[in-house]
Amino acid sequence: MAFNSFAVLTNPQCQKEAAATASAVIGWTGIVPLVLGVQWLLLETMALAESVLDMRAIVDGKKIPIYKTPAQWRVRLSNGVQLLTSGAQSIESPGGFDYTTYEKILLFFEKNKSKYLRTMDIVEWDMQKTDPGFHMEDCVYAVEIESQASAGRLFSKLIVLVPTLFLPHSYSFTQKDARSY
Repeated sequence: MAFNSFAVLTNPQCQKEAAATASAVIGWTGIVPLVLGVQWLLLETMALAESVLDMRAIVDGKKIPIYKTPAQWRVRLSNGVQLLTSGAQSIESPGGFDYTTYEKILLFFEKNKSKYLRTMDIVEWDMQKTDPGFHMEDCVYAVEIESQASAGRLFSKLIVLVPTLFLPHSYSFTQKDARSY
C-alpha cells in the first residue's frame, strides 16, 4: 500500500483525474484545502484498490513490481469499482517479486524473537490438526549438553628432553553448551 500510495502521488494521469473529480464534487465551496483533501482521499482510494488487485495476483503466484510506472497502473476512478467486483488482477510483471520475496522483505525487518514465536505458533497449529491437545508449552524448550574427551600424551616420552614429572600422562577436555528457543 505504501509503494502504491507513492506511485499514485507521482502518476500525472491519476493526479489529473483526482483533481478534476475533487473540483467537480467540492470545488463549488471555494475552500482550496478541502478540495486538496478530497483529491488526496481519491488518490489514496485508487492506491488501496490497486493494492487489492496486487494482493489477488500475489496470492495466485504472479509477480508484482514494488514500484509501478504509470503504464503499469490499472485503477482509475472510472473503473475501480468494476475491477474490484469483477475479480480482476494486476498484470504480472517479469521484473516483479512473488509472494515469497515479499515475505522475505517483510521478515527482514521483523525482530528475531517475534519470528521465533510466530514460527512456534504455526508449528503448534499444524500439530493440533493431528493431536488437538498439543501445545508448545508442554514441549522441551531448552537443552544443555556436556561432553568430555580424553587422549593420551601427544608428544615424545624422552626423559632427556622433557621432565615427565610435571606433565600429565593424558589430556582431558570438557565442553558445555546450552541452547533454548
